[in-house]
Amino acid sequence: MDPFTLRHCFLDADQYWRASFKSLLSSRQLVEHIVLDVEPVSSETVVGGSRYTLADAQVARVSDFGKNDTILSVRTHLGHLLSSGDALGYDLYAANSNDIELDKYKGLVVPDVVLIKKTYEEKRQKKRGKPRAWKLKSLDIEVDNSAKGRDHEENMNSEYEQFLRDLE
Repeated sequence: MDPFTLRHCFLDADQYWRASFKSLLSSRQLVEHIVLDVEPVSSETVVGGSRYTLADAQVARVSDFGKNDTILSVRTHLGHLLSSGDALGYDLYAANSNDIELDKYKGLVVPDVVLIKKTYEEKRQKKRGKPRAWKLKSLDIEVDNSAKGRDHEENMNSEYEQFLRDLE
């Protein structure tokens, strides 16, 4: 789905495997933004069973907030979810993209930010210290001891915690 126009298309498995593509950024490169203002552009639309509203939003990076007055204007498909608060998005302005495929599109205007999802950090902070209401079951696995060390263990634990937060 195009987050700027709400146009969508379907890509089946045969089409994907014939001409697969590489993602420009991953979920680890999401940047926290503060939503300052949201103005709906169109009414709510249902695309593939999910609701979306096209909106123009004013956002600022959390890391820049209070340091400079950089406010970014972005069109987003999350108009029905966003209000003044936090959102996660890809910072394409600061991203290092050396993609040959992207260079083929002359005249392509890449936006500074693409908002991906709303964060509910306020609700999480209220629940901090409380155990989760659910327990994730896991299969027995063999642990690879070749990458020993405290850093490796901390990295695995932080990745697991991030996975659990994404599930919430």
